[in-house]
Amino acid sequence: MKKPLHGLRGLMTLVIVLFHLFALKYPGGALIGHLWHGVDVFFVLSGFILSYVYARELPFNRDTFANFLVHRVARVAPICVISVVAYFAIEKAIVLYGFQRQNPLDTSLRNFIGNLLFLDSNLRGFMSTPAKWSLSNEIVAYLFLFPISYLLARSRRFMVAMLVTLAAAQTVLWADLDRMSLGLFTRCFPAFAAGCLVYHLNLKLSNAANILATLAGYAGFLLLPTKCQVLPATLIVLAATADTGVVARLYSVRPLQFLGTVSLSLYLLHEIYTMAALAVLRKIPGSLDAYNYWVWLPLAASLLTAALTYKFIERPARDGIKRLYAARRASRQLLTTA
Repeated sequence: MKKPLHGLRGLMTLVIVLFHLFALKYPGGALIGHLWHGVDVFFVLSGFILSYVYARELPFNRDTFANFLVHRVARVAPICVISVVAYFAIEKAIVLYGFQRQNPLDTSLRNFIGNLLFLDSNLRGFMSTPAKWSLSNEIVAYLFLFPISYLLARSRRFMVAMLVTLAAAQTVLWADLDRMSLGLFTRCFPAFAAGCLVYHLNLKLSNAANILATLAGYAGFLLLPTKCQVLPATLIVLAATADTGVVARLYSVRPLQFLGTVSLSLYLLHEIYTMAALAVLRKIPGSLDAYNYWVWLPLAASLLTAALTYKFIERPARDGIKRLYAARRASRQLLTTA
């Protein structure tokens, strides 16, 4: 993957972690309230990166599409399973020991299975574990929108038409904000399609244009409402596709590269510490007044957990699944040619 895109993913992960850490204390804050727009950048990034990585395997046939799905499952499933089990266990412990949470997780068996199968945020009646809703939406984009985008890529006009159609659907569905704001059509599909479109248009911007696109993108990120985030997110990702220049160098610094590497584990697991800490602090009178002083402890714990989880669980599980699939595929080819 391009280093600037890897660094951008790390930065957006940190932005979302900071949103979850501070939104509880400053729910109406003008700046804090806009940090969750990092998810929209994630969706655009996913559309672009998948197009960038799998372009050579298209058009998909049965084998190449199976390979694509296995690699996607290997990437997201192991850490998603760990996160679902962890959040359900912590929620059970919070209830067992008499702690309270403002928005308790539905710990029913039905909801547990729904989260494992990525049904949450795609079907009504299921409640996502923290942060996982966007991954569940992306799974659907992998299955439907990504292959369709390649069929349409033969004509840029059709790609633009698809993006306009999804943007229009987003505007219409936003009227049901409470139910649809985390859904497929209001955030995931338009942004994912925009990422695919950025790749297929193959735009090359100058260094000055990249800087302007980045500034305009982040201005929209911080100033525009959530339903208008497709364009700012697209500008941010477009500027990060360059391999050289000021923007590329900024995103390529080591801290952002590290965050990009552990981004999935950090994104899915960081709220474990927020949940536990808030449940405990609500039992201690006046402790929430010192929120700004202790909030960095969950952040440090989240970073350490993400690094360890990536090294000992996420990466080994991902590589193991890929090796098993490759071995099975090779043995099937041997049987076919025998």
